Amino acid sequence: MKKTFIFFTLIFLSFANIATAQNYYSGFYKNISIENINIESVDFHYTIKPFDYNIEFKYDSSNVKSKFLIDNLFQRNSDNLSLSVNPQFRSIFSNSFNDNSLNYFLSFGTNFNANYKSKLFINAYLVLSEIDVSNENSFYISETKFIPNFGKYFWSQNNKFAFIDFEGKINYIASKYINFEIGKGRNFFGAGYNSLFLSENSNSYPYFKSDISVGKIKYIWLIASIKDYQLLGNQTQDFAGDKMAFIHYLSVNIFKRLNFNFFEAIVSSPYDKNFDRKGYDLSYFNPVIFYRPTEFANGTNDNALLGTSLNIRIFKKTLIYSQFILDDLIISELKAGNGWWGNKFGYQFGFKSFNLFSIKNLFFLAEYNKVTPYTYSHYTQNINYGNFSVPLAHFAGSNFREYLSFIQYKKNRFLFEFKFSRLEKGIDNSDLISFGGDIYKSYELRPSDYGVTFLQGERFLKTEFNPEFNFIINEKSDLHFILSYKFSIEKIGIDESRYSTFYIGFSTNFWKNNINIVK
Repeated sequence: MKKTFIFFTLIFLSFANIATAQNYYSGFYKNISIENINIESVDFHYTIKPFDYNIEFKYDSSNVKSKFLIDNLFQRNSDNLSLSVNPQFRSIFSNSFNDNSLNYFLSFGTNFNANYKSKLFINAYLVLSEIDVSNENSFYISETKFIPNFGKYFWSQNNKFAFIDFEGKINYIASKYINFEIGKGRNFFGAGYNSLFLSENSNSYPYFKSDISVGKIKYIWLIASIKDYQLLGNQTQDFAGDKMAFIHYLSVNIFKRLNFNFFEAIVSSPYDKNFDRKGYDLSYFNPVIFYRPTEFANGTNDNALLGTSLNIRIFKKTLIYSQFILDDLIISELKAGNGWWGNKFGYQFGFKSFNLFSIKNLFFLAEYNKVTPYTYSHYTQNINYGNFSVPLAHFAGSNFREYLSFIQYKKNRFLFEFKFSRLEKGIDNSDLISFGGDIYKSYELRPSDYGVTFLQGERFLKTEFNPEFNFIINEKSDLHFILSYKFSIEKIGIDESRYSTFYIGFSTNFWKNNINIVK
């Protein structure tokens, strides 16, 4: 296995004497570019990602003479059919200044795209990867049996893990208004850097999605097959606990500057509390019902979530955005101020501008997220709002608040980014008690029904600075040269740790590969 990776790495590095690097939000610079171009259109729904195939993205071919820098590796076009194939690879090396350790992320594979009569679209990638991680992450991966964001591994040795990742989708445009999609991948709902509804944090999952677009209105119906590995009855730890997420999402562009969204989701398990298989409630497969009243009427104990968001474009290309997620809430208990555990909700406020100070391609974002204890959790992890041991919404789960700012400047093929974040979270100091920060712990482990306070438990604080330089070699295949530095300070109680890491190299940025583990 190692010889194979070395062989392919040497091939890809034969045109440069430098290796690779870093944690990167897959396609984030493309999302920014697409939003910048389309933000003023009343038909553009910027809170639904990935974006549709017909949404414009401008490739930069200025002053480029080599086709390698602007074309697909393989491309064939005819009147009805177009095909393209690109390599997918990564040779990431990082050096930690704390212990002078060298870690890596090595991948190679391929990406395939097909378009038939602009009605049928196929996109797929398959990659084989090996990673070398820190001792802390290695312990977590060994305990849970899978890698956050990527799923199960098939080989491990010391701190090294190998896995195969596949994502793909078939998209059929049935008419001007209706679109159907089936695949294995991720979805994102929101205008911000993070989402409290649905994000790209977890491993990819099989899903069916359809959307109806009528002018200023876009409606999404999404069914996702998710799972977690857990101990069920007398089963082994490797038992796959299946569950499904049924999601509705409505986006309405009101006038030219106002966007309103409604979100609802329910997570259901085919098992009852005794782990006997009962199947799924067929009413959840209805594309137009309201899940919360249906769950209540049927007397089930599934996990229902409701959310709304309001986004206002205050200037030409400047946006104020927000989200509110509701798990459970009793107004009388909230007014009483007695810290009832069942008031579970979260909210987000943010600001972003695409041409800050009228400087072309200068993007700035500032965001605040807060989620109260026990939100997204349930009596068992098989009904929580998570997939493969990772939250489906914000990576920090619940019982946290986060401040972050992000700035990006793009000039031709040069891309500079800087991210600052500060995360405060209440974590557990015992396996037998849940203070509401770990959505994978049963809320029945709470110490009491009342007296719950925000950030209860042991206080965790992480401050992170991350400047990064990119040179975009080929935008169609997302081939980048990356140079990055990350500095973070972590505090648990009175203990403080500082981490300093340098990254360098080449990569096709086809996924989000932050391994965020905050319990």
